Amino acid sequence: MIRKNNKGFSLVELIVVLAIMAVMIGIGGFTLSLMIGGEAKQAATKMNAQLNDVKTGAMSRYDEYMIVSYVDVASYADKKTAAADGVPESGFYVDKHMATIRDTSSIRQDITADTEKARIGSATVKMTVVTSGGSYVLTSPKISGDVDAVRIGYDRATGKLCDVYVGTASDLTTGGTNAGQIQEITFEGGSKTYTITFVSETGKHKLG
Repeated sequence: MIRKNNKGFSLVELIVVLAIMAVMIGIGGFTLSLMIGGEAKQAATKMNAQLNDVKTGAMSRYDEYMIVSYVDVASYADKKTAAADGVPESGFYVDKHMATIRDTSSIRQDITADTEKARIGSATVKMTVVTSGGSYVLTSPKISGDVDAVRIGYDRATGKLCDVYVGTASDLTTGGTNAGQIQEITFEGGSKTYTITFVSETGKHKLG
């Protein structure tokens, strides 16, 4: 006679298995949080370097400024077209422009623009620009309260920060909405937050 083994798991065995699974999930979540936090730090570091570059360019050449925007690969017809435009994957990008001296309305006319985009952050990072006029989150697709892009520039003569403009990336070369003086830019990822603070009167900024 064949005896069937219908013995199931004991309560102790189930508890041990669940405990092991909980530890593995916890380790996985912690590792993911560290990775995303690292991406936020990297984005803040790259942005800080871009700001230094734009300020140097503005004081040595023209009223150089940057347009920072979140670009989604899905907005292109295909990945090949996106890559040709300098967008290999979704994320935050910087386009640097050179313009003539500002007129009384603070609207500048482009002389030329760098066609190469500089990628500063991935889609997992949340970027927020805080100005005297409000707080602006850059995301795609845009939701209520978010903006497509921000324009940050420096005055050639004094090195001071110009007013920030918000709007669409295509509009910001000639216009946009004045959002006032920039105060800080934050990059959030996982449980980490990195902040670039500004002193508008001097054009100085610090990553902390």
